[in-house]
Amino acid sequence: MKEYALYKGVQMVAIGTVKEIAADRGVEPSTIRFYQTRAYQRRSKSKENNRLQLVKLEDYGCGNMNTLTFEIPGDVQAQQRPRATRNGAFDPKESKDYKSFVRLVASQVAPETLITEEIKLNIDVYRKMPKAISNSKKKLQQALDGTLRPTTKPDIDNLAKGIKDGLSKVIWHDDSQVTELVARKWYSDNPRAEVTIEWAEK
Repeated sequence: MKEYALYKGVQMVAIGTVKEIAADRGVEPSTIRFYQTRAYQRRSKSKENNRLQLVKLEDYGCGNMNTLTFEIPGDVQAQQRPRATRNGAFDPKESKDYKSFVRLVASQVAPETLITEEIKLNIDVYRKMPKAISNSKKKLQQALDGTLRPTTKPDIDNLAKGIKDGLSKVIWHDDSQVTELVARKWYSDNPRAEVTIEWAEK
């Protein structure tokens, strides 16, 4: 499990997984991950001594890896099968609209230039809990602990594809750069996707 250190200025204020640090600080995990984004770094530039910074421990000090983590809020739209017409195949409206939304979210945290190096991509998709789970105390706790996971449609590869397509030309140059892809489905009362991108420095 990935561990991080949270710094305030030059002082370390917490250490552990993102969830552990969030619990320690009394905030949501997405708030902790936001401290890694360029948007936060730009916003807090004038508060150098009090700026919070999340550092991935296994990368700290090695100076050869970059990590970008961000959240795409809301239900993840699975990639639908292209529709064929006499003029060729085209993306269904639902898939096309979701990719546009992904591009909008990604553009707010994108590096100044497109990544052209090899990429490791992690996508955690959090699906809304069905009533059969949310109405059962036992199943609800299992879902929150991550021991009860979605095994129904849509397939994880279709969920990941819409996100991956939406990030191309916004975060990286070409999908062929993704040499490692890990995608997982979870349950949550806060539907979303959490994306982590790792690439080597030039």
